[in-house]
Amino acid sequence: MDYPGNVHYHTLGYSMTDFPPHDPVSFVRMMIRAWADAGFTKPLVISGQAYWENSSPTKAAMNQKAAAFATHFADWNQILGFNWYHAGKADNTGSDGSMSDEMIAAIIGAKLGAKPYKT
Repeated sequence: MDYPGNVHYHTLGYSMTDFPPHDPVSFVRMMIRAWADAGFTKPLVISGQAYWENSSPTKAAMNQKAAAFATHFADWNQILGFNWYHAGKADNTGSDGSMSDEMIAAIIGAKLGAKPYKT
């Protein structure tokens, strides 16, 4: 949820203008483009995951990024499906965890199952 970063721009040669940094929507768009540029023609299933730690990234930051992705990603017709990896764990805490209840609620609220996926 903190990509794209410098390694992606350096390795793939894409610009920060086209794909703003530290933006999950931008990163997924970048990966769709990278696979297409590599000649891959099959539709993609995208996987997302979010982990936080006491220092950085924080739970609040990851909650916001998951909600922003679920509500602002618009290229559903470019992918076959979306998989949220590791939706929660029994010992999630405020300082360490993955896929919080808030993230799961944002994903459910965005009704991703009804998006216009590529067939």
